[in-house]
Amino acid sequence: MCSTPLLETSSANPTIVDISCLVSDDLEPLWVQERTLWRDILYWDIAPVISAIRRAVDRRTLAGKVALAGQKTLGYGYYMREGHRAVIGSLAFLPGVNVTEVGARILDSLIAPLESDPSVTRIESQFVSFGGERLDDEFVSRGFDVHQRAFLRRSMADVPLESPLIPSLIIDFWDTSCLERAAKLMQRAHEGRVDAQMNELYRTQVGCQALLQNILFQSGCGKLIPSASLVARDGAGELAGFVVSTEISPRNAHLAQLAVGPDAQGRGLGRSIVIRTLHALARRGYETVSLMVSGSNQRAFSLYESAGFENVFEFPVFSWDR
Repeated sequence: MCSTPLLETSSANPTIVDISCLVSDDLEPLWVQERTLWRDILYWDIAPVISAIRRAVDRRTLAGKVALAGQKTLGYGYYMREGHRAVIGSLAFLPGVNVTEVGARILDSLIAPLESDPSVTRIESQFVSFGGERLDDEFVSRGFDVHQRAFLRRSMADVPLESPLIPSLIIDFWDTSCLERAAKLMQRAHEGRVDAQMNELYRTQVGCQALLQNILFQSGCGKLIPSASLVARDGAGELAGFVVSTEISPRNAHLAQLAVGPDAQGRGLGRSIVIRTLHALARRGYETVSLMVSGSNQRAFSLYESAGFENVFEFPVFSWDR
């Protein structure tokens, strides 16, 4: 049972309690707000993710903090531990809540114990933050690096013609036998790049494989679309590039992962795979397709813009190393 009393407080001076003090029904207003924002802005149905969080709350297995004004839940945040690495999974607030003040209180209660734990050497935030009031200054004051991410989207109308493929390359559909080779290619493609600064998993083949497994077998990035997930192989059968597509809501798709090996970069393979994926999605009745990209990755931005994608939303992510 929770030992922290639920005191009468105001939104200007909320009480911060452990998430284990509450049950999932107490957080439902926050989840309704999150689902609405993801649906209206990103065309993304996060109901499966919310269901997983709800189960973790009721099982008392989620590490997180909640801001309360009396019995009213104002906002919450949670994190996950993966060895030496902690990942902040969400910070969400009710409409009208002072995000700067309430968010700072929640964030402090989440981060301070992690910073004081010598076994934690890396903290990342990967959540999408909505609204004008963000917590950039709070993260920066704690020594976090700030990285900008962009959410790009295009409609399936007027999909460009498929460009000629690089000679000797063969396009095929994704299958699970590609997993290990795709992870190796991902690590090489991101080595020294900004994505590896934002997300430590990109730095190793094991980490890249974990990312791919999450996309393929979990619900966090939508449901895999095998017929619009492609691989490019060279004449020797070696993987040169790939794209994994997911369904994030009915008729809306997402390019959850795209990588081109260093040897094939700069030769048009990335654009060719993307265009072929767009055609595959259009044939299956999808109306939009989206993706996320680092704000400083100008090469990727140019590639996606040339394929008709437009920047519809930007948000910061943060990383900290001991």
